[in-house]
Amino acid sequence: MINIPTTLVLGAGASQPYGFPLGYELFDDICGFLRPATTATNEKKSLQAAGFEISRLEEFRSELLRSGLRSVDAFLEGRADLIAVGKAAIACSLISKEIPENVVECPASKNNWYAYLWSRLRTLNPADLPRNRLSIITFNYDRSLEYFLYNAISATYNRGDSEVRPLLDTIPIVHLHGQLGLLREATGYGRGFSPHRGAAMLNMAGAGITIIHEADDGDTNFTRAWGYLSKAHRICFLGFGYNHTNVRRLHIEKYEGQIFGTTMGLKSPEINEVTKQFDKPFQHQSEDDNQDFLRRYGILLE
Repeated sequence: MINIPTTLVLGAGASQPYGFPLGYELFDDICGFLRPATTATNEKKSLQAAGFEISRLEEFRSELLRSGLRSVDAFLEGRADLIAVGKAAIACSLISKEIPENVVECPASKNNWYAYLWSRLRTLNPADLPRNRLSIITFNYDRSLEYFLYNAISATYNRGDSEVRPLLDTIPIVHLHGQLGLLREATGYGRGFSPHRGAAMLNMAGAGITIIHEADDGDTNFTRAWGYLSKAHRICFLGFGYNHTNVRRLHIEKYEGQIFGTTMGLKSPEINEVTKQFDKPFQHQSEDDNQDFLRRYGILLE
């Protein structure tokens, strides 16, 4: 059980072990399936069925490539005219990665930090699960963590939907930039965790996405996130890119708790820049994956 108030802040690298792309991988995937070709890709067909014309899709791809940026989200910040098609393209790529087996059958040796998290949250009596003092703030659109926890609770305690859903609700997960539709398994409505890209599902997922500049600081989700952060004794960033706007909006400078974060893939000058954003002690490690990092610093212990 997690007794110390702890908040995990998740970036794209947190979902990578479960088949979801980093920012530049999402960029490459979208530019790949939107490439001009004699035969339309399955993704193009899905987007056409959802109401987007081929000319509009190829215009989006061309402008994205010409921008010199390698982040779809960063590009859309300055192109309000392409936000609708951009969100649909993001949804089209990410929905295809919602493969249940990648989440529930992820090998223990493959940075399966979801399983490690559950090993720390699990209680012998399901009635004690709400006593955990953990909150999760995510900048990701995918629902893989909720899907994992839904299955973990169901199988561990041999409970059906009517009992699992209230227990899952006791583990707060805040999607600051929206999500690919509410998770049907967890809520009873919305989209199920599936790679199916029917027009209705694609439009629902796209509508659930919020681009960085659209996420107003006074948004309800930000208010919830600040509430959890204000009570946290430990704040841990996992798979995070440390985008200046994202860090600023969390108002980390207001909090007195310990701050930890993975910095895998960053070079020393970049890590120094990240550290300056917090202007307070920041414990980091560039060699550990998410699971090893949590274990090294005992983030989920006690």
